[in-house]
Amino acid sequence: MCTLIILRDAAQDGSLLLASSRDEFYERPTAPPHWLLRRPTVFAGQDLTAGGTWLGVRKDGYFAAITNQPSSVLGAAARSRGQLVLGVLEQPDPAAATDWLSAQRMSDYRPFNLIFGRADDVRLAYGRDDLTWDDVPSGISVLTNGPLNSARFPKVQRIHQQWTALRKTGDAPLDVCKAILSDPWYPEPLSLDAVVDSEWPLDIQARLHGVNVQTESYGTRSSAIISLGNGRVSRYLYCDMPIRPDGFVDLTEELLGTHLNHEGSAS
Repeated sequence: MCTLIILRDAAQDGSLLLASSRDEFYERPTAPPHWLLRRPTVFAGQDLTAGGTWLGVRKDGYFAAITNQPSSVLGAAARSRGQLVLGVLEQPDPAAATDWLSAQRMSDYRPFNLIFGRADDVRLAYGRDDLTWDDVPSGISVLTNGPLNSARFPKVQRIHQQWTALRKTGDAPLDVCKAILSDPWYPEPLSLDAVVDSEWPLDIQARLHGVNVQTESYGTRSSAIISLGNGRVSRYLYCDMPIRPDGFVDLTEELLGTHLNHEGSAS
């Protein structure tokens, strides 16, 4: 159950900070963030089974990220939700992406939450039977597998509390995000309201409600922290499992320093 923390204007300078954890089965093949061979080029991790991504960003500070919405409808959808992220990032701007996404058939995808845009223009879409839209307010917001800041997910309140407490100590926003993404906490099983997948035992359900998920077969495969300014990427930090504060590596130079040749491949 992936988590996306959105901090709008956290430094009161119009910047945007994203902190993401990606939960997946350990056996599903994945590539770490790299330049995907598309026009415009996108820096993102890649699901090597379906070819899409859960989080991508361009040099100009335009990003897109997705979380899944639990559904009682089983079976494979016609298209991977990760392709929606790439489709949105192929559009020139958030307005064009809104038009493109609105033209997609929701029946082609299993339910999703898709957030995209720039530091000054963040848009959030819920794909269910129909496509609906939500506002992303200033300050801290948490997107899990339900609506933004849903009280049904215990980690939403915990993340808000952690952010407030750690910021009072004077910790820098990036360090606070590292601590939150590394947190091994999960709620008491009997306190759960939202069910991720009823086939999981209750004790495993509780673990799935954490930010840093750890089970025998499924867990948090990677985390990323991205700082976006006016038309640019300021920082890109990435951590493969196991997720811990000192495990993040800085990929900013790789993202900003890579050039593409005329064929569209990295050089």
